[in-house]
Amino acid sequence: MMDASVEPGIHTVVLMTSAQIGKTEIINNVLGYFLTHDPCPILAMHPTVEMAQTWSKDRLTPMIRDTPSLRDIFNDTRTGDLSNTILHKKFPGGHLTGVGANSPVGLASRPIRIVLPDEVDRFPHEVGNEGDPLSLAIKRTTTFYNRLIFMASTPTTKDKSRIETSFLESDQRYFFVPCPECGIFQVLKWARVMWDGTDASSATYCCELCEKKIPHTKKAGMVADGEWRATSESDGIAGFAINEVYSPWVTWAEMASEYMKVKDNPVRYKTFVNTSLGETYEDVVESVDDSMLLQRCEPYVDPPPGVELITAGVDVHKSNIKVEIVGWGADYESWSLDYETIYGDTAKPKIWSDLTKFLNRTFGKMAIRATAIDSRYRTDSVFEFVKRRQRTFAIKGVPGWGKPTIAAPKDKSKSTGVRLYSVGSSDVKRMMHDRLRVQEHGPGFCHFPIGYEEDFFLELTSEVIVQKQLHGYAADMWEKKPGTQNHFGDCRVYATAALAICGTDLDRVIEVCRAEKRAVVSHTPAGGSFLGPRSGGKWVS
Repeated sequence: MMDASVEPGIHTVVLMTSAQIGKTEIINNVLGYFLTHDPCPILAMHPTVEMAQTWSKDRLTPMIRDTPSLRDIFNDTRTGDLSNTILHKKFPGGHLTGVGANSPVGLASRPIRIVLPDEVDRFPHEVGNEGDPLSLAIKRTTTFYNRLIFMASTPTTKDKSRIETSFLESDQRYFFVPCPECGIFQVLKWARVMWDGTDASSATYCCELCEKKIPHTKKAGMVADGEWRATSESDGIAGFAINEVYSPWVTWAEMASEYMKVKDNPVRYKTFVNTSLGETYEDVVESVDDSMLLQRCEPYVDPPPGVELITAGVDVHKSNIKVEIVGWGADYESWSLDYETIYGDTAKPKIWSDLTKFLNRTFGKMAIRATAIDSRYRTDSVFEFVKRRQRTFAIKGVPGWGKPTIAAPKDKSKSTGVRLYSVGSSDVKRMMHDRLRVQEHGPGFCHFPIGYEEDFFLELTSEVIVQKQLHGYAADMWEKKPGTQNHFGDCRVYATAALAICGTDLDRVIEVCRAEKRAVVSHTPAGGSFLGPRSGGKWVS
């Protein structure tokens, strides 16, 4: 893979791989080569500015520190040269700039010869109003005859994956290894890993020619004797694909065990396909059965066991406000705790006072940790409400695929005193629908209590993905089913956004919440209280 960066005639290298295969280290090594042997203007590109800064601090700085040749090149950075920063460093013969794909400023100006985009499938599809960030970066190499684009990523969704599209335009190199029994060279595929029934420990690899069972202990020898082979023709694009089946750190038995755990959970299975198999996931978004959700409603205690923190999503209209309160646990298992339609003129104070009372509720000793409220309608009223309440955030949905769940807030403090968060609503809706289809309690499963009405589930599941022509090409878009409303679906999206505002690392957020609970002496009787049917929109015991 690294050799391809200096292979004659190659101007683009594409790595489509499973996770933890060494993609970033490979990119760092390519960077180190050009810094040392062929200095020039170089752009290191990451999904966000924050990730670019983390890469610079955690990967680039130690590499420079521990590599004598690089340490000599960047010696000036230790002498107080103010022109060198975390994301921009000059060296003899060129400069190195780190950028986030979400920053139009970072993608402007300087001509670049080497572009090193990492995790391109996590890039936004648009940056500002300037178009695709990857295309913008590549455009900056136009004036160099010896340019190089060296991109890598774990793939995501079929037909929407940048890395898959680029790989299919390449010479499509796969790693062929010999069978220790018959000697035939072949590509290791997940479909050839087989085991007996539910006994994952019996997993072996079945040769595609002689069909002999190959134990994991022979994998290392097979890989050591393997070689990359191109399977297609391409003009200057070298593509490499490899998966976890080759990994020396993961046994076939461990992969089989993980597969059996996730195969019936759409959310976790998609992760397995992307990060273990290194393949795109064919995302068939089906309509969620609202009647199925209604039928599986269950009795709750207050709060339900497993709930670690609580968020709320609020949707504002002319004559009513809709709210859903959601409890969250490990691995995004969720419990809907209550919902309400509060009626009144949203231009007047009374309805906002009623909303305050509804959000001030506690569940056991747990209060709502974060509330996200849509600001597209009655913007001024929403901003005034947000300013009066702690842990309440104004949000605005951003259409289009590939947007982050929550983008860095825009500081509106000079005019309104409110920071406005952007929500990647298309992808959050897809994630929400995937979770609604999970059938077994555990990661991603959505719980609902006895007493919820049919109308709630109709609104929650009212949208489906349809394909439409947009600017001359086919595009997937969310659309409501005829005769339905999607307001409580929006509320769930906003409650999910509120969770993301609490922190993108859910495990860490949960640990913080647990620490706060341990610091409070609780006198709540064990077991909580049973929540019975809803009556007039309120819980009764």
